[in-house]
Amino acid sequence: MLSVWFAFIAIGLMIISLMTILYYIVMGIVGVPWVRTSNKIAEKMCEIANVRPGETVVDFGSGTGSLLFCATTKFRAHGIGIEARFLLVVMSYIKKIIRRNDRIVFICGDMF
Repeated sequence: MLSVWFAFIAIGLMIISLMTILYYIVMGIVGVPWVRTSNKIAEKMCEIANVRPGETVVDFGSGTGSLLFCATTKFRAHGIGIEARFLLVVMSYIKKIIRRNDRIVFICGDMF
């Protein structure tokens, strides 16, 4: 029984990995490519913006939420991430669950 679940999870992860690779190939050709913001740059952006505890940071085109994770963990702010690409929003929620961060909300949509 355990081996069946292991096989099911392994196949699911392979499918998700393949979909992710294809997604980035297609988006790199026909759309705007996603480039992750480094933690160092995200921290500097929060310092320049003078983010304070309890404030809300809104990130349009949040990607996987690097800026928001920095703002919520190091600066104790709240975060709202708006991203048009569904797969990046899913990745953001996975990071949110793994990091147990309840200060961020991700929205799949655009700003128009």
